[in-house]
Amino acid sequence: MAPAFDVLGIKLKSLNNAMGNNPCQPYDVCVHAFAGKEADIVHWEQSFNCFGSHETSRVPFEHFIRQSLSLKNQAIVVFSDSGTPNWNKDKCSKPSPAPEVSEDEKKMLHLIETEPIKVFTEINVGDDKHVHTWSAMHELFKYYKIAGIQVWSHGFYEKYACHGPYVADWGCCSAAWHPSKLGHELRAAHHAYVWLLILKDALDDLLGAKPEELDAHIHKHIKHSDIAHKYVPKQLLYETSNFTETLSCYTTFLPNEDPDLNLLNLVVSTKPHHGKEPFKTQILEHFSDPNIIIRAQGQGYRDYKRMLYGNNQSLPLSLKLDLRHLGYVSICEPPGVWGSYPNGFKSFYKDNLARAFITKVDSYSSDKDFIFDESKAVEVPIRDLNKGTQIICAEIATQIPIGKYVLTMVPTTETNIMISYLILP
Repeated sequence: MAPAFDVLGIKLKSLNNAMGNNPCQPYDVCVHAFAGKEADIVHWEQSFNCFGSHETSRVPFEHFIRQSLSLKNQAIVVFSDSGTPNWNKDKCSKPSPAPEVSEDEKKMLHLIETEPIKVFTEINVGDDKHVHTWSAMHELFKYYKIAGIQVWSHGFYEKYACHGPYVADWGCCSAAWHPSKLGHELRAAHHAYVWLLILKDALDDLLGAKPEELDAHIHKHIKHSDIAHKYVPKQLLYETSNFTETLSCYTTFLPNEDPDLNLLNLVVSTKPHHGKEPFKTQILEHFSDPNIIIRAQGQGYRDYKRMLYGNNQSLPLSLKLDLRHLGYVSICEPPGVWGSYPNGFKSFYKDNLARAFITKVDSYSSDKDFIFDESKAVEVPIRDLNKGTQIICAEIATQIPIGKYVLTMVPTTETNIMISYLILP
């Protein structure tokens, strides 16, 4: 879309954050950190971890939508399927009947040549019979029309596999189950076509107005947006987690497009003493195969599972909590390498390897002088949510009142524990 926006003097910026084998929670509630404050469109592709056809996925999908809408520009939301049909030349060795072109498809082809905006205002309105991939989300999506939700499934074009010239590099540069380079380009062209039509329609409306009518036209569009927002559900439709509407997600993961949400900013500075060092930071895959990181950096990747880690030979990890809402605090780990942790690491909550304490403080101005004192703190229970490998968070199993605190994690064994997210209510 960049050339079209260049003409308008608008520089288009695209961010690609591709975190592999990453569960949908907590990642999908951390839109602000990974999309940044200024995002206009947030494009999700995570259906191998979070299935749009599963009712259990409604909670993270709804959080993702609402978090996107809470961004400064009320971002458009796009959900794309991670799976793709791939085929080789041998599949098409025998003749096959030409695919049937439906009446709707014929009408669509005609409208593309004449009035393309009507493809989306007439043909596709309320049409969800083609999107089995998102079957459990149909009702949810209807409640969030202001998000401009678009969906995409690569299964749409499979019926054309053996018609037309074979594209030898169709499956290039990708695992067989994942969209190829050309598959991603096809998807990008689809979405860009829709967004540029919307831009064209808006410009036609404004440029067709008389100068004295221009303010009224702009006000009409703003008013329409404000009215539509009134119909967003005030409460979550699927409240089966303690994540709140007002949550703040701090993470060590890279890239983090909002520096205010860097978890390292919340670490209370503590000088080494008694021969112990503070928790350290490292990229998770470093402990499995450092060459993975070297190759990724050489190829220009920006996405790394950086985390904090330590054990009972480390100083306790203390984090600032500035709670502005009553609720539950969640602490999360990185997801491991395809679910497995490196040697010497275990889950702090599933294996019961840490204790958690809350210390009430008046301010953080002297945090360098903070030294954890168990006698001045309140121990709080760590709750394992028992949600399987797709949930990598534990909760502080008590609601903490509004105020300033220090949360201290105290490892209990020489086995390393890891922390990569802190989610505040």
